[in-house]
Amino acid sequence: EQSMLFLNRRGYAPLTICRDCGHRIQCPNCTAWLTEHRKSKSLVCHHCGYTTSIPPRCPECGSEDGLTACGPGVERVAEEVSKRFPLARIGILSSDITSTLAEVSAQIQKMENHEIDIIIGTQILAKGHHFPSLTLVGIVDADLGLMGSDLRASERTYQLLSQVSGRAGRGEKKGVVYLQTLYPENAVLKSLLDNNR
Repeated sequence: EQSMLFLNRRGYAPLTICRDCGHRIQCPNCTAWLTEHRKSKSLVCHHCGYTTSIPPRCPECGSEDGLTACGPGVERVAEEVSKRFPLARIGILSSDITSTLAEVSAQIQKMENHEIDIIIGTQILAKGHHFPSLTLVGIVDADLGLMGSDLRASERTYQLLSQVSGRAGRGEKKGVVYLQTLYPENAVLKSLLDNNR
């Protein structure tokens, strides 16, 4: 059987912070935090597209070992999964890693051919895929989309999580979905649970 881990956050970590002085590296154009992309060794603004290399030391205090990546992105989840399940064949599906239609199609084909045991990805995995052997979906930071100022954040999060949950158990075998959350009493998450009973 196959598994999917879903996290709607590209890259390795959404924030790089200095443990010594507390400086957070942000975009010089729009002040959003820069996301670390470990594979490309870069920091990227997911709002305006600004990209720079990861600095060797803190730009604020000069510390050479203070900079640390905070929070999970799909690259970090894949790294942790490969440590925990060293024999598992792991695939990542994210617009940063699979940037062309051919690369996306190749990953989907590998999943369909059972060449991947655990696929990890962003919302690119949410719709339209039918993997009959996919029986487990884990949603990391399920409440991530609920914390914004967008008035439709709850509706969008419900739709996305519902679509992702629908990937499990589409074949003959029943599927299981796990939601990781800090807010289990949230109305959106409770609604998802009530509709899937």
